[in-house]
Amino acid sequence: MNTTNLIGRLTKKAELYQTPDKKLYARFTLAINRKKKAGGTSSEADFIPCIIWGKASENLVSWTDKGSLISLEGELRTRNYEKDGQNHFVMEVLSNFFQVLVNAKNRE
Repeated sequence: MNTTNLIGRLTKKAELYQTPDKKLYARFTLAINRKKKAGGTSSEADFIPCIIWGKASENLVSWTDKGSLISLEGELRTRNYEKDGQNHFVMEVLSNFFQVLVNAKNRE
């Protein structure tokens, strides 16, 4: 089973793209805080690359901005590609659902 549920903040506004056959998708990165170690004072975060397709991608771009806190459901995906003679490995979350928890504009 490959499912993931994440809660985090957008590191920047999600960007909307279109494939050559007119399918819409958005790419974005979620910053997710790690639990602090016992006695620790600094907080750390993981930065998770994500992608969402279809109408949900349009909604994400319209409804959120940098700093918005969202939850999402999806699955981990991996892929390999070659560019300029270098092999690259990518792991990202392919999301099928998101929910805005706190909009960036309402944070202050």
